Amino acid sequence: MKLLMITLLIAAPITASAQDVIQIGPGQSAEITGFTLERDAATGVGTLILGLVPLYNPEPYGPVPPADVGRTHRAICDHYAALNADVMVQNNASNFAVRWDWTPETQEDLGFTVSRFHRNDYTIKDDGTCSAIWTVTSDRPNLPSGGAPILLHAQTVVDPRMDGLGLEMTYDWGTSLDAVSDTKLDRASLELCVSVVADEMLRREDNYSELHYDFLSVAFEERTGPNNTNRRVFTRARDGDSCVGNLTDVD
Repeated sequence: MKLLMITLLIAAPITASAQDVIQIGPGQSAEITGFTLERDAATGVGTLILGLVPLYNPEPYGPVPPADVGRTHRAICDHYAALNADVMVQNNASNFAVRWDWTPETQEDLGFTVSRFHRNDYTIKDDGTCSAIWTVTSDRPNLPSGGAPILLHAQTVVDPRMDGLGLEMTYDWGTSLDAVSDTKLDRASLELCVSVVADEMLRREDNYSELHYDFLSVAFEERTGPNNTNRRVFTRARDGDSCVGNLTDVD
């Protein structure tokens, strides 16, 4: 006998603070369509959802999973979750989500319109910043050489040194990067490639037929100020279904 589990989500519009259009990057902006409060009827967990319409193409390399825009969505979450902290408390919402919906310009004469959306959900940390909720990808792997980095982002990138597209997965090492040697981070990047990044690469290529990666990168990132980060990136050419190719160099 099979049991069918159904999660009932109750959603309602809600008034919160926001401007009409937000700037995301050079030539990139998004229009805010409103806020919705969503509550899981089974768990009681409330999520404040910020709805957007991107005023640019968020998939320049073709369809990608929502996590691919996680870096952008997290920055939006950091700002608007803090701006609406009182609203979240008043409505017993412990999570924040960013969702944007858009219609790709190229429909390839399908005879009907196809719309797409990306949604990323976050918990709010004690310092008020947002932490991604990962549902499939291992976000806190324990490495054989030691260390338990935390996954921050996983996105499709281009690199002028490399051909094609790459998958870059960015981690928080947990301590100051200046105190960690390149040798240790190189070893950690290889262990992450073998245990996490290669699996994520194959899962994406299985789910998105037009997506193909030619290289893989592991980045370690440390926020050193409101607008400053310290990054160390280890890039390898793809080696079949794995990422044990030669190290390109260290940024």
